[in-house]
Amino acid sequence: EWICSLPRSWTYGITRGGRVFFINEEAKSTTWLHPVTGEAVVTGHRRQST
Repeated sequence: EWICSLPRSWTYGITRGGRVFFINEEAKSTTWLHPVTGEAVVTGHRRQST
């Protein structure tokens, strides 16, 4: 799974539209591309309002 393969200083977020982005906590930067594979993650995740 793409979540398990993130390097140590990386985490991820999901936009309201369901698009996954990656956050480099060390460099304080974000990207649409997975830091290991260099590819965008295609997923059906959606954040639900509570």
